[in-house]
Amino acid sequence: MSYDEHTVFGGRSGVCRLGLGGFHVGWIEDADLALEIVWHAIDSGFALLDNSWDYNDGESERRVGRALARAGYRERVLVMTKVDSHSYDGVMRQITESLGRLGLDHIDLLQLHEIIRENDAKDAVARGALRAMVGLRDQGVVGHIGVTGHKDPHYLVDIIDRAAQAGIEFETAQMPISAVGAHANSFTTIALPACRERGVAVLGMKPLGAGSFLAGGALAAPELLRWALSQPTAVCVTGCESLADVDQAVKVRDGFKPMTLKEREDLESRTAKLLHSGRISEPYKSTDVHDSTDKHPEWLV
Repeated sequence: MSYDEHTVFGGRSGVCRLGLGGFHVGWIEDADLALEIVWHAIDSGFALLDNSWDYNDGESERRVGRALARAGYRERVLVMTKVDSHSYDGVMRQITESLGRLGLDHIDLLQLHEIIRENDAKDAVARGALRAMVGLRDQGVVGHIGVTGHKDPHYLVDIIDRAAQAGIEFETAQMPISAVGAHANSFTTIALPACRERGVAVLGMKPLGAGSFLAGGALAAPELLRWALSQPTAVCVTGCESLADVDQAVKVRDGFKPMTLKEREDLESRTAKLLHSGRISEPYKSTDVHDSTDKHPEWLV
């Protein structure tokens, strides 16, 4: 079977869908503000709540769980989380903890987090992580299964293909999709088309580079969000640390017109010059700042 964004997210092609980045929900110091951001995002039509078992020692999931406990919110949004473990038992342990924090007995999407090393694909297949995810899907504990990575696009394609060889089809893949990342070793030009060829729905993330792309003022959030929404992805996941951040994304979505080829090329030319000058970077590729399982290898057990 081949999957696409309609299978996982419903709706029609050409719809600009936003997802709320889960890391930021737990990172914000003010827990009450975090809940207001989640509610405001859902009220504003965000399609997906992103999350992970390892975000902020579980606080991201706990806060989302508290937000979804308010009547009328759970049924209006897709809930996703991620697990780190490459083993069958580890996946089962982590998803059990995640569901407890979220206060749910099932979620819409479970993804295997951080395929960021060359041997991750082989390891996850061999040790049973994928088999556990399929079992959870078969039991109805999760609706769909996917995979994420931010380091090298080839690693994502590798695990999708290895999984297929083992008779397992991922339905989604989450990856950085940004105007800054459109150059060397680009997920946009390597992993995104590969996923589309394989019928895997793509969730774009880091359109603003967790805010790092905005440093110095040479780039503006609306143009970066518009570029990301112009790509053939199912969802654009963006982090929001204020109600204004939510409103900014919604304004881009509601007034959205796909960038023309010239507009895309002009913005990409500017980001290439900024990268070359060192004024901005892709820290998730070039440093270990986003590599939680490198810092905590025990999470892979």
